[in-house]
Formats: sequence, structure tokens, C-alpha cells
Amino acid sequence: MHTHRILLLNLGYETGLDGSWRQYLLDSWRYVHTPERVQSRVREEFQSLIQSVQPDICCVLEMHHDPMLLKTFAAYHCKHVDPKYGNTSVLRRLPFFRDNCNGVFALDRLPCTVRQFRHGTKKLLYDVNVKNEFSLLIGHYSLHASVRQQQFEEIAALVKDRKRAIVCGDFNDFGGSKELNSLIKHSNLRLVRPAHNKTFPACHPRKPLDLFLCSGDIVDVHAEVMTNTHLSDHLPVLLTVTV
Repeated sequence: MHTHRILLLNLGYETGLDGSWRQYLLDSWRYVHTPERVQSRVREEFQSLIQSVQPDICCVLEMHHDPMLLKTFAAYHCKHVDPKYGNTSVLRRLPFFRDNCNGVFALDRLPCTVRQFRHGTKKLLYDVNVKNEFSLLIGHYSLHASVRQQQFEEIAALVKDRKRAIVCGDFNDFGGSKELNSLIKHSNLRLVRPAHNKTFPACHPRKPLDLFLCSGDIVDVHAEVMTNTHLSDHLPVLLTVTV
């Protein structure tokens, strides 16, 4: 039996915004230029989180290819940081967007396939083989409900013939968990619900956007929303799974 600790976090590009309307209104300029003092604070708190949780795998959304941040993962042998937009997207060449990335980091050297959704602007989908025990798929899903459903269909097609799979990410399911009904129906996945599952906005969580779905035969799982850290406008989620 092996136990894996998987940390999921939307880092919000190290802007340090907590999701309050006040900060969005007064400090949204940080998305264009974030002061070094803010980035340094976010990095330090993120490093403290990693040291405290000691995850085997880190799934980080909305990050930059920041060398200082990447020092956090010096002990991790599997490291991927990739633009979240499609290979042919003009956004990959525009200054404001071209360094918008997602990343996955693992202590072990795990095979990782970098896939692309057929639909949506944010197309990056990581597909990690975790020691032949399960597949881990990591995505940041569309803000548009109809496109999300198309992406969920792609996920269902990917996992339907796999023995075990875990799907995680920022689902942007602002319409509630009913948005996942079709995905769950057409796959062997189920939603793993923490006791307190709301992750957005971090200052006053009202929406469970950051989620883990697991195959039905992965039964020994526990998810926890980490409410004691405000690194961004999303709260981190830790999944502990034993297979």
C-alpha cells in the first residue's frame, strides 16, 4: 500500500489578492505589475505551506515561470511548468499573457504527458502516471459554462477505460456541483467532498471551485481545505490517498 499527498492550489500569479472586492478594486493593477515585496511574501508563505504539508505532488495553477518560486521545488524530481494557452494561441506571444502558466511537481520521477483540450482558451491538461497506481489529471477549466461541459466530456473520454484516475483543478463551476453531473455520469468518478469544501474567495469562501474527483474504486481518500493560509484568492486543498 502507498499513501500519496497531493496539494492543489491556484496561486493567483503571486499577486497576493485574497478575493475581496476591496482588493480587486484597489489592487487589481498587481496583475500587470506585482511589487517584489508582495511576491516575496507570497513565496515565503508558499514555502512554509510546502514545508508544513510535505506533499508528494503539487498541482499549481496560475503561476509564472518564476526562478525564485521554483526554488521551493528544489527537492522535486518531476517538474513541469507550461503556458496554459493553446499551442497556436496568440496569447502565448502577448506580454501580459505569455508567462501565464500552470505547473506540476512530484518528488518521484513520474511520467507526465502534457495534453491540450480541444475546446477553450485555457487548454493545458497534465496527465501524470503515479507509479502505475492511478492517473492524475490536472486542469484549469473554462470560465464559460458551455466550454466547461465540452472539456468535461474530454475528461470523461480520457478516464473511462482507466482502472483508477484522479481529476483535480480549478473547475470554475460557479453554477454549483450540478455542473459535474454529466462528467460523473459518463465516468467512474465521484466528487471527494471535504468537511468544509468552499475554496473561493479565500477571504470569505462561498464557492467550492477547487476540487478532486476520484475513481469509484479509490476508496481510501481524504480531502482537506486548508483555511489557515491566504496565499491567493483561492484556498489550497490537500488530498491524501492510499492505494
